[in-house]
Amino acid sequence: HARRGEAAASRPAPPLALVDAFVRAFNAADLPALVALLLEDASVEQLGCVYTAGRRALEEGFLTKALYGHPEWPKAFQYESSRLERALHDGEPIALGLVVRHGEEALEQVMRFEGSPGAVSRIRCYAFCPEAMREIGATLGLRVRTGLYRYPTPAPGRSY
Repeated sequence: HARRGEAAASRPAPPLALVDAFVRAFNAADLPALVALLLEDASVEQLGCVYTAGRRALEEGFLTKALYGHPEWPKAFQYESSRLERALHDGEPIALGLVVRHGEEALEQVMRFEGSPGAVSRIRCYAFCPEAMREIGATLGLRVRTGLYRYPTPAPGRSY
């Protein structure tokens, strides 16, 4: 097993400017700018949940939900606001998804990126990895709100 920090060091870090551009576009709720940052065959893996590939699929699914929320979810799961903030974790630039629920902001998402200057090829999301979220939050001194190991549904195989 790799010691802490080795896994991140073995992968090339994404360009800082690319992560910053993604964070800026997200915080501006600029869907066209986010889509423009993706390669045609870009992918998003929500670890423990779902894998999506292709710019159009990401635009219509992951990016739209990330920007505008999940209106299909019950009111208890809705949030007041969300934003991204760029941070460094083990020397790797990452995006922190900070969400306000019931008037309190907490870390609910961590995104890791792969790509070249100006083009995201892959995003890995850790919202459904509670242990990783708690470790990253503790390292960065952030309050963490997590606990789910899968996309919330009323029961396995059922949607709201």
